[in-house]
Amino acid sequence: MFFSVIRHRFRINVPDFERLRPRVLLPPSYLTSFFQNANFGNCLTRKGAGASMVRSQCPKTALLVFAKSPIVGTVKTRMQPCLSKIDCLNLHKTFVRHTLSKIKRLNYPEIEKSLFLTGSLVEAHRHAVGLGTTRDILIEVQVGKQLGERLINALQRKFSAGFDRVIFIGTDSPLLGIGEIESAIEALSGNEVVIGPATDGGYYLIGFSANIPSILRGIAWGTPLVYQQTVKLMERHGVHWKRLENRSDVDTFEDLKNLYFLMQRTSGMVDGELEQELFEVVSQLVTERTREADEK
Repeated sequence: MFFSVIRHRFRINVPDFERLRPRVLLPPSYLTSFFQNANFGNCLTRKGAGASMVRSQCPKTALLVFAKSPIVGTVKTRMQPCLSKIDCLNLHKTFVRHTLSKIKRLNYPEIEKSLFLTGSLVEAHRHAVGLGTTRDILIEVQVGKQLGERLINALQRKFSAGFDRVIFIGTDSPLLGIGEIESAIEALSGNEVVIGPATDGGYYLIGFSANIPSILRGIAWGTPLVYQQTVKLMERHGVHWKRLENRSDVDTFEDLKNLYFLMQRTSGMVDGELEQELFEVVSQLVTERTREADEK
């Protein structure tokens, strides 16, 4: 009976549990103390050497990258008229590729990574070509008319699939580091929600360890009120949550210039890695448009 309770409490699969079952009978008090003191929240274990931890002990995390499908005239529209529609499309693709290359470095067996695009599944797979997707990144589609509905549908789908944590990130915060994503995952060990506010009033990351779609309803999406309204809903529903540090989204040409100047100072380094493509694209767009403006 005791072993059955422990197995169900920590969601240990039967084959894994049989390997854990002691061959010598130990007092129940010893095992109870072990499970109470074990830190299952801090169990990010990279694949390969050293990844010997029983995976069923680690909460399964779904990491979802939400992005618009790369269709000319529909992405980075706030960059216009400083950038052409084609320039906006290329910048959007660069940001998506950069985000995917970043999450690929999160090489943990308990994390499933997905790119959620708009449109049909067939269209999403077609648009994913050239965005840097690989076999370990699933291609899925956003379902719903507005952003809140699409987030809720994805959230409930992943929890229904057996995930313990669901984290959403966008592609408009290229300076978001891997360490911050890892911190968000760990923060969900003791919180129901973790949220990273953006300086424009939205957020660049929101994660859940509980299926709480109510905090995504009734939000004025696309306005500076998004973060503030979400916080009020969390407080109203008594949600335990953690706030990450503020970050800037890159939505306007002025934001793009700020990103360029920052990357200039770091010689193209982002999160300790040389981001050559990102730096080259941003540098070219900013310098060319600035020169054109000076010549007028």
